[in-house]
Amino acid sequence: MRTGYTNRRAGLRRGLGYAVVFGGPGAVQSFAALWLQSRGLGVAEIGPVLGASLCVRLAVGPLIGVWAERFAHLSTPLARLCLAVAIAASLSMLCPGLLLPILLGWSLPSICCGACTPLLDAANLQGAHRRPDLFCWPRLAGAAATLVGSLAFGVAATLFGIGAAMPVWSLASGLGAAWVLWRLGTVPAGPGLAAARIPLAATGTDRAGLAMLALAASILVQASHGFNALLMLDWHAQGRSALQCALLWQIGPVADIALFWLLGRIATPPATLLALAAAAATLRWIGYALSPPLWMICLLQTLHALSATGSYIAAVQLVDRMVPPHRRVLAQVTSWAMLGGVAKGLVTLASGPIGAGSTKDGYWIMALLAAAGLLLSLVLTFLLRHSRDASPDRLLNIIQLDR
Repeated sequence: MRTGYTNRRAGLRRGLGYAVVFGGPGAVQSFAALWLQSRGLGVAEIGPVLGASLCVRLAVGPLIGVWAERFAHLSTPLARLCLAVAIAASLSMLCPGLLLPILLGWSLPSICCGACTPLLDAANLQGAHRRPDLFCWPRLAGAAATLVGSLAFGVAATLFGIGAAMPVWSLASGLGAAWVLWRLGTVPAGPGLAAARIPLAATGTDRAGLAMLALAASILVQASHGFNALLMLDWHAQGRSALQCALLWQIGPVADIALFWLLGRIATPPATLLALAAAAATLRWIGYALSPPLWMICLLQTLHALSATGSYIAAVQLVDRMVPPHRRVLAQVTSWAMLGGVAKGLVTLASGPIGAGSTKDGYWIMALLAAAGLLLSLVLTFLLRHSRDASPDRLLNIIQLDR
């Protein structure tokens, strides 16, 4: 009884950490293109600006990971990252007409808020004791907070204009999240209960190769979401308001909630999860390339949860298994930098010139990237099922949280 109560209480604390970050500074991330457009940037300029902030993650991510490992509790670096979001927002408010503050007003919050995700995941994985139900419930709270926060920001942007609402929201939510995380505390960053884990590379080169193949498939699927940044602009160009765009986008977080609910109850082999994510991404972008009506857009947005979130969760669990316990935080942040920086960032950089010409071309390119990820995930599934020394505990569950 006492153990169950402790697990629930710790899960609530981890869920609150996700909620204040995802529902606060994270809630405005999908509105970045509209905000930059309101600041006078064109479509050809917005893509490179958004992509550059993602590519910077590759250099900054490992530094953040090394810095975060110095603290006994991850709540301290999390609070400081949220405080940096508030500082950047205040800078863009003080100098609204200058290009450099505008760029910093997006890039710095994007990097700092994004880096909170792998830190929260590292704490959550350790606190969940590798149980899918204990891991997914806090994540579900973050998905629900994203839904509520984005809808609230969509209302604020409609009433006051996105140019004014973005920095004010980032400032207020950044300060609020920093205070909550500072008071909240998280799971210690040390080895803790996961000290018995064996690095994947130490169990054989075949298994390390399988893990790298899974990571490559995840990178391709994540890269296929690089055109998400211009979806808002495409919808807005069709005559939809900021609130309508927010409602369409929040179909994804609603589907995220359902996905985490299912993952908490159904043990899904990682190769299967990757294949499903890649197939969903391929179908989603093909659908957008066919100029879908509104009802089909709603259906396509539900696939975002499986394609983006499903592939990311698979990569998170892989990294948690394949590294030594004392390097868990650094590995999670570096993986986040690779998935969102190298892959998605480079694609987003190219999305500006592509989107300035034809958004349909961009949708087809994203579909090809997702199809390549699907091919790799199917190869991974074949290798896992036909490996001579394969076992359900060690291979089929390489990146799956054990019950």
